[in-house]
Amino acid sequence: MNIKTLCLIINLIPFQIKKMIKFPLNNGVIIKGSPNGCRLYDYKGITLLPLDDLSIKSCSKGTVILVSKNSDPVVGSSVVIKSDSIFYYYSGLDTIVALKNQVIDKGAIIGMKDKKNIYKETIYFSVTIKNKPVDAEKYVIYNK
Repeated sequence: MNIKTLCLIINLIPFQIKKMIKFPLNNGVIIKGSPNGCRLYDYKGITLLPLDDLSIKSCSKGTVILVSKNSDPVVGSSVVIKSDSIFYYYSGLDTIVALKNQVIDKGAIIGMKDKKNIYKETIYFSVTIKNKPVDAEKYVIYNK
């Protein structure tokens, strides 16, 4: 199944696919829009869709300050990584492998997605600096 078909199936309309990303997903894409056309929070975050590798990776070296397992059936599990005054929020994970207070290297696996439920395949990624939301897409690392 191609990515355009998959996006239509999971109701991510309107969507705009950018180039393939490396972190926080390997071979994932950024989708403009959100599941069912609504955003839970307006944090200037982005919705990510994994294509084949379901591991979620850290975009930066930092310390895991929050691990919230299955706190919300809609949002899923979440991880927050702090690097100086920057906070990286990853939510929608099905499995978390990172531990609270663990120092994470850039590219380290922090969690996984599960392909069982096509409607819950996306990850929400957001970034704040000094408690102010910033454009999360600026912190995504693209494949060359």
